Amino acid sequence: MHSWQTDQLHSLIAALYLENFADFRRYCHFSDDQLRIALDASRTIHLSATWQAAAMQPVNITSDIATLTVEGGEDASLIALSDVMTVLTSADWWPVATRSKALRLWQDALQGRRAVATFTVGNKTTVTATTPECSMERLAMQIDRPHHPFAHAKGKLLPLFTQQSSQVDWWAVPSELVFTKQSSAPATLLLPPAEQAKLTAALEARLALVPGAEPQAYLALPALESERPVLAAQKQLLQLDFQSTVPAATSSLRSFYYAEQRHLKFATSQATLGAKRTMPPRYLHNGDAAYALLQQILNNDVKLRDSLQLCDERNWWASGAATELIACQGELAAQLRVFPDTGRASLARFTMAALNHPDAWQWLNAQGFAVHILWLDLCTAFTQLMLRLWHYGVLPECHGQNIQIWLDEHQQWRFILRDHDTLRICPTQLKHQQLPVPDYQINWHSPNTLVLADQTKLLSYFTTLGIQVNLYPIALAISRAGFGNETLFWQHLYQVISDISCALPDAAALEINEALVAASHWPFKAILTPLLNADEQVTGMPSAITEIANPWQKQTRAEARYAS
Repeated sequence: MHSWQTDQLHSLIAALYLENFADFRRYCHFSDDQLRIALDASRTIHLSATWQAAAMQPVNITSDIATLTVEGGEDASLIALSDVMTVLTSADWWPVATRSKALRLWQDALQGRRAVATFTVGNKTTVTATTPECSMERLAMQIDRPHHPFAHAKGKLLPLFTQQSSQVDWWAVPSELVFTKQSSAPATLLLPPAEQAKLTAALEARLALVPGAEPQAYLALPALESERPVLAAQKQLLQLDFQSTVPAATSSLRSFYYAEQRHLKFATSQATLGAKRTMPPRYLHNGDAAYALLQQILNNDVKLRDSLQLCDERNWWASGAATELIACQGELAAQLRVFPDTGRASLARFTMAALNHPDAWQWLNAQGFAVHILWLDLCTAFTQLMLRLWHYGVLPECHGQNIQIWLDEHQQWRFILRDHDTLRICPTQLKHQQLPVPDYQINWHSPNTLVLADQTKLLSYFTTLGIQVNLYPIALAISRAGFGNETLFWQHLYQVISDISCALPDAAALEINEALVAASHWPFKAILTPLLNADEQVTGMPSAITEIANPWQKQTRAEARYAS
């Protein structure tokens, strides 16, 4: 098992290599189980690594020991992990404008990795039969987003990882500044009667100090304690002398296990993955519209209904300084996420992202599952589901954080989708399928990836998020757990997609073949360049579409070389 230090260094080199950040590959040379990275004419970093030409990510860092050599010098000097980014950003080829931000994010990410690793070792975090969902969330947090070197930069949210419960502040907001479609106040859904009474008393006591204020003209909304400085600066918000408690956080660190099959999600001004995690009400509105569309598709498709269910996320409230839906940033917002009842007994429910960790597969193996078969079944079911949705003209943001898995003792999978506000659509295909185009509210002055012009662009999000960000890291975890390898994954996925294409209309099959199967290159979702150059105030994760070699083409070339 890799140490967290090795994993962190690997995620950095993998991201630089996959994205070819600042023409990174030009300065990389591999030989004798060592990767050498030229910084300039006289300095070189040396890293222990293995090289697999056929792999999607061919460089695998095997140790966190890095050394620096200087031409003409006698000895190599060790580089501490905390100084790796300092040395890398000193390279001639590293963009000067991004150096300070890269250094800051690197230190924040190291702090996060260290805290997660320390807590995990100290508490012997393993998957347990009694609480598999919570345990799996811990594993998801350890890995977080694979190949994202700054994923563990969590800022003030980081302490939530180690807390068994957290205190939540309540604020009074003028009702005309609250966006919601609910007739119920949050307190009626979130608090027991005795606490509701205490909140009402606190609201009345606070408003008694405001001349002319009427309690019925205000709504009480909950917020994380970390948001006090931001919310206190907004004069229309009044902090109440009342707090409630929420249980442990999930791996996102801003949603919490609120009750059985329920999560409570909060807005936060803290930036993770390069974006402020506020909850603009236009996102929440779009989630409602997407939910209605997805539910209509499921109602009309028995096969989909057998494999997919939706979280009900329609209980939400958001406030902001602006009264226009598009402009409002949702600095104070909360959403109650209700997971569906499958109607069947299950062994476990857990986020798909947890399967990025080898320990998740070790646990499944200990439950008596044939893990290799289980993985192939999951890969098949997930791919069939996503391409069936794609054919309707919709595609969820299908990375592992947005998908929960239901698993029974007979190795039957079911998928539960959440975060509907990221459902991408192709209006042309929706109309072709005689489906309504959802009433998305979008700020057209900022980059938009929700409404796409054609099915090829829509398919690219399955390629990037579904395969590269979701299935591929799971295949690597399976390999590390000793139950498979990357080559078998690509072979199986190729067969699954080929079989699906045969069952689709000719036009759809041709599109999949040209854009996915036979293409020389695939779209790839770059994160480093967009993140390091992004405005700190963005509310969506900065990214851009670049290209990588089609892994199937790489596999074929490697097989041909081996045969010769």
